Amino acid sequence: MISDIEFDPIWGELHDRLLEELDYHHEAASIRRMAGLHEGVPEIVIPRVVEEATTRNVLTLEYVGGRSPEEACGDETDQELRDRWGVVLAEFVLRGLLEHRFLHADPNLANFAFLDDGRVVVYDFGSVKEVPEAMALRYAELLAATATGRGDAIPPILKEMGIFMRDGSLMPAEAVEPYLEIFGTVLRASPPYTFGEDPEIYRRVIETGMNNWQYSMDMQFPEDAIFINRALGGHFGNLARLGATGPWRDLVFAAVARLGVDTA
Repeated sequence: MISDIEFDPIWGELHDRLLEELDYHHEAASIRRMAGLHEGVPEIVIPRVVEEATTRNVLTLEYVGGRSPEEACGDETDQELRDRWGVVLAEFVLRGLLEHRFLHADPNLANFAFLDDGRVVVYDFGSVKEVPEAMALRYAELLAATATGRGDAIPPILKEMGIFMRDGSLMPAEAVEPYLEIFGTVLRASPPYTFGEDPEIYRRVIETGMNNWQYSMDMQFPEDAIFINRALGGHFGNLARLGATGPWRDLVFAAVARLGVDTA
């Protein structure tokens, strides 16, 4: 036996999301819904669906251009502008996860374009994730615990999310502490964290996951977390590419407070 993880729900989640990506009627509906949710958010630009030229097999959007990721992340781009884009992306993923509970789940930076006034254009809504209310609340609690350094609170939160050892015990502290150190630094009170001040941080996240393989072989993992973690991890990498500095702690506190989560 390689692992005791129950893979059927995980494969089911992957299967459902992949099928959705092949259905352009579904993607068009997602675009319309996401645009409606962001009507009052001028920093996010979502191209309009051209209804008369859209079918199940063809999706047509209005053209909205901008700087490519390579241009946006290039040395010739002013860092202040890159910081603004970074904040917009961070708020976009937090809003989708915690407030709207409708998450753009394909964080490939090629799915975004960047405007000179600080706005971000979002493309490709083939992969979106409906976030259950209870799961959103658990992620809010997890973010708050990480930002305030309450490592002892994290394993119980993970268990409520559905992440625990197969025997019912909590995730061990040694599996949690490396993540707390990394993400706690990003969410520190001051000075604001700059993605790039530790050029190895994204590699450290990946290595921590690899080092925790011994635990993942014998743990429960909820299918709802797959695409949520994909979005969070991908945007972590995007902010690293932008080298962005921002009030990450304040953004997290503001987002989780709207769900009534204590950040004291």
